[in-house]
Amino acid sequence: MNSENFTEFLIDVGHVDRLSYAELKSLVMEYPASIQLWKLLLAKAYFDNKSEYYKVLESAAIRTRNRKQLKTFTEKLERISKEMIESKALEVPFDLEDLKKQAERRNTLVPEETQEEIQKEKVIETPVEDRYQILK
Repeated sequence: MNSENFTEFLIDVGHVDRLSYAELKSLVMEYPASIQLWKLLLAKAYFDNKSEYYKVLESAAIRTRNRKQLKTFTEKLERISKEMIESKALEVPFDLEDLKKQAERRNTLVPEETQEEIQKEKVIETPVEDRYQILK
C-alpha cells in the first residue's frame, strides 16, 4: 500500500481485500496513533472473519476520539458485507458459452485406441444357461 492507495482504501473499504492482513497489522504497529489504519485493519479482520476482530475493535475504540463514528463504521462494514453476499448470489456462476464448449468436448468421439481399450476392459456377460454349466 502506498500513499495514493491509502485514500482509495479509506474511501471504499470494500477494496481492503487486496491488502494482506499482515501488511496492515505491521502498518498499525508502526503508526499506532492512526485511527484510519486501525479502521482498515478492522475492516480486513471483519471481511476475513479473523478471530482477532473484537481485539482490533477494542484497540480501535481505545484510540478513537469519537466512538459513535467507529460504531457507524462497523455498521457500514456489515452493510457492505451484506451487499457483497447479495451481489455474489445474483451473479451467474457460469458462462453459457463456456458450458456449451464443455458439452461439445464431452460429446466428441473417443479416439480409436481408447475405444479398443474400453472394449477389452468390458466384462463379457455369459448367458444364464452357460453359467449353470460352468458351475457343474
